[in-house]
Amino acid sequence: MPLNLKIKLLRDVQAPIRATPGSAGFDLRLPFRVKVLYGGFAQELDEAGNVLREFENGLIPLGFSTGFEKGFAGHIIPRSGLGCKVGLRLRNTSGLIDSDFDLEWMAALRCDMQQASTIIEKNERICQVYFAPVEMPEEMVLEGLDGEISTVPAFFDIAREGGIGSTGTA
Repeated sequence: MPLNLKIKLLRDVQAPIRATPGSAGFDLRLPFRVKVLYGGFAQELDEAGNVLREFENGLIPLGFSTGFEKGFAGHIIPRSGLGCKVGLRLRNTSGLIDSDFDLEWMAALRCDMQQASTIIEKNERICQVYFAPVEMPEEMVLEGLDGEISTVPAFFDIAREGGIGSTGTA
């Protein structure tokens, strides 16, 4: 089944796109000029290098949201070039975008090199996403501690109420 991907731009940023026909991942770009500090803090900078704001928990909005059908997931991973050259990494190492996540995508970045920070220019490619099909069972067979077997739903019916980690810990 082919993936039908809808991208809605929410900020002035270049849309995610694959660099070549053979690229597996869509490059994700920053809608701001950002300084990423050692340890995972990030700041928006103006052209003169003045700090305009700090991003809470280092989460940088990427300027777009998506829509795609159940049966697929987006996997956000670092770009190998930036990781090798300047030590730029995702703080959570990777991210998983569910098909029902319709809010603005974000990335938590960190600089792991010995220098104190790195500056990333607006619209610079910082990470990538690839989409893959996922098998999603509707129910599962559960064997309890007492050996009793039952069929149970494979998901909770939890409404999303926010951004990253919004489905709770139930």
